[in-house]
Amino acid sequence: MTTLRSPPTPYISWVKEIQYVDLPTWNCFTRQDKKTCGHYSQVVWKNTQKVGCAIIHCKTEIRTLSFVSTSPVATI
Repeated sequence: MTTLRSPPTPYISWVKEIQYVDLPTWNCFTRQDKKTCGHYSQVVWKNTQKVGCAIIHCKTEIRTLSFVSTSPVATI
């Protein structure tokens, strides 16, 4: 049985990029500031088939790293 957990912080921050989406143009891809929507677009892209998340607890440095990846990667 799979245990469902809350999504890692990077995934949550990707979803929050919805605030920068400027429909219908999606110019948020080409912005030079930090208000991009590239990660959000990957989350909602119709061809995204898999979302993988990993959390690593580093004992030696007392920190936690989390990673999120999608497949296939969207191309613009």
